[in-house]
Amino acid sequence: MQVLTTPGHSVDSLSYYIENEGVLFTGDTMLGSSTTTVWDLGLYRKSLQRLLELPNLTVICPGHGKIVNNPRERLQTYVDHRNQRERQILKVLKGGKQLSSWEIMQEVYPDLAPGLRRAADGNVRSHLKQLADEGRIKTYEGVPRRATGTAKIERDREHARAEDRLIRQAKRIEDARRRGSLRQQENPATAQWRKPPVFELA
Repeated sequence: MQVLTTPGHSVDSLSYYIENEGVLFTGDTMLGSSTTTVWDLGLYRKSLQRLLELPNLTVICPGHGKIVNNPRERLQTYVDHRNQRERQILKVLKGGKQLSSWEIMQEVYPDLAPGLRRAADGNVRSHLKQLADEGRIKTYEGVPRRATGTAKIERDREHARAEDRLIRQAKRIEDARRRGSLRQQENPATAQWRKPPVFELA
């Protein structure tokens, strides 16, 4: 088995290849039914190209999702997807405006479900970082918010601890109710009857 460094999804992503059987284990570098999140897009694209060039590749076993029986086609789809996303981002920036990654994300993903916006913004930022590293776009540093005062931080922490205590208490009550319900299944319904019905042959 060959151990391949395939960074991109994370700094330390690895893939494992059994060349004589053509079986590749990709972890989260490639998923079975969707694209993956990317930490460093430049490294990720190089990793995809490295996997595309593996000899005798016949099947991919991803970290999540179904086994991939058309590995080269799927890898090429990943490459094409990233190329398309880059073109979309560059097209948005061609208007000459200075835009944040969030504003670019809203243009590139107009119909995205709200719960996926942060992840999409992360993908856009990974493209922007690569484009900036290559000198293809200019980056103007933002201005971070001032640090919150220590008193407010401590109040927020205490509030979070109080919520955690309530959650633990609610879980204990829920567990007690579940145990009580199970005990009821093991014993007669004495709360329902002072004297339960009885039966005999007619």
